[in-house]
Amino acid sequence: MKTLKYLLSITACVLLLQACASKPEATETAGSFPFHATGKARVYVYSTTTIAAGLTVKLDGAKVGVTKPNSSFYVDTTPGTHTLAISDAGKPVSFHLDNGGNGFMRLDIVDGTITPFPVETTVGQKEVTALGGAK
Repeated sequence: MKTLKYLLSITACVLLLQACASKPEATETAGSFPFHATGKARVYVYSTTTIAAGLTVKLDGAKVGVTKPNSSFYVDTTPGTHTLAISDAGKPVSFHLDNGGNGFMRLDIVDGTITPFPVETTVGQKEVTALGGAK
């Protein structure tokens, strides 16, 4: 009888712990590039260097994130033409996002300034995945 109570207690604890465990948010899921609903698009911003840290990222003039070394994040937005800028340095870069599509912007150093560059989807997916996925 004690063994049965012990097993039931263990089972109850395991079930409670599973119920408490949270599923990761889409923004935390490493290496995933999910489909987007109609009317949405996604831009991934990432850096493969340790130099790009603490700089403000602006999409269409609005702050959407801060750079971290060797990391990535994404922003959901509307399809169409957008501009991405890093802090107030350098020129904003224009790019187009298709309905339901992904865009990839890699941060590189050009003439001593961190500058965003559009990257082909297959290259962007590979590099973002190598960084541990978008956060």
